[in-house]
Amino acid sequence: MRMESCEDITFSGVTYKRPAFWGLHLIDCKNIHFNAVTVRFRNNNYNNDGLDLDGCENVLIENCNLSTGDDAICLKSSLNPCRNIVVRACRADSNTAAVKFGTSSRGGFINISITNCYFHDCPMGAIKLQSVDGGRLENVNISRIVMKDVGNPLFMRLGNRGTTYGEVRGKSPVGTLKNIRVSDLVAEVTVEDRVKAAEAVYKNLKVDTNPGVTDSEKSKAGAIMITGIPGHAIENVVLENIKISYPGHGTEEDAKRVVAEDIDRYPEQFFFGVLPAWGAYIRHAKNVEFKNVELTFRGDDARQQIVLDDVEGFVEH
Repeated sequence: MRMESCEDITFSGVTYKRPAFWGLHLIDCKNIHFNAVTVRFRNNNYNNDGLDLDGCENVLIENCNLSTGDDAICLKSSLNPCRNIVVRACRADSNTAAVKFGTSSRGGFINISITNCYFHDCPMGAIKLQSVDGGRLENVNISRIVMKDVGNPLFMRLGNRGTTYGEVRGKSPVGTLKNIRVSDLVAEVTVEDRVKAAEAVYKNLKVDTNPGVTDSEKSKAGAIMITGIPGHAIENVVLENIKISYPGHGTEEDAKRVVAEDIDRYPEQFFFGVLPAWGAYIRHAKNVEFKNVELTFRGDDARQQIVLDDVEGFVEH
């Protein structure tokens, strides 16, 4: 279902199943309310996002239960910003992410609240905040979140892909990513089950039964990643009352890895490969604060808990 430039719409008590592509795609819409919407899109097709909101304003998403092949709740801003969005009391699982901002991010994402949600079974990451096309990603408050059986728990990326409508790639300026607060979050990060992965994505692909964890699997079950690019830092990030358990598996070789900048690449965390930190990797950032952040691992890991690279004003207490 696709709607453009609509206002004052309520979706309530309805169930959507088996779309051919994205599920509900709203573009430049205002005053939208999703209440008690059920989505069942997982493993029946490809690119099955749940709710795609592109350039929408004044949106409330509450009491929804979303199961999707691709991102469950995806904010986009191909032209106009997403502004004044509230997500609360929702449950989501996905073959990719529960919540993603981007990748279309020209207009930006401003004043977003996500609270009281349960995200589970998201092997490619749970929450992704991305500004790579020149937009402002600012004033985001994420709180009271429980994550179970997820990949990379939190990915923040400021990049310079520069994709815009009707213009040459690379012409848009670098955007901003700042004023982010994540609090009262509990997460269990796990390595994706190979049988489930084969069934979800490749259907009849033969499953690798070799022991051990591959680099691809480790990269999808990695640390918090907060990374800007040289000369353009992510700013003012607070993580408070956070408890995350990781699977481990990092080796001494992993601890020596150099992470590519990939300034204009499609922003997906596992594309950066295995990180040299098992808990948090922070690069090109200013004023990052960890308050009562408890990071643990269940297996052996030879990497550092936190790695900082070109970071000003990091505080941990």
